[in-house]
Amino acid sequence: MVRPFAAIARFCAIGCDRALVDATLDGIARQTTACGERLRELTTGRVIHLSGRLRLGFLIILGWFLLVLVR
Repeated sequence: MVRPFAAIARFCAIGCDRALVDATLDGIARQTTACGERLRELTTGRVIHLSGRLRLGFLIILGWFLLVLVR
């Protein structure tokens, strides 16, 4: 009577928990780390990079305003 339930519990512990839950959480952790690594490259803190991004943002906003003005 106990053996079938023990087998089902073992399947759920090994099959479902390890393969499904742990693999999903590990994948999310890897993706979060990779995204953080990419974002870290954007935030060096150097003034030359910050001013370049400021100029780029200004040009994008200026271009959008000109596009709206022309229409």
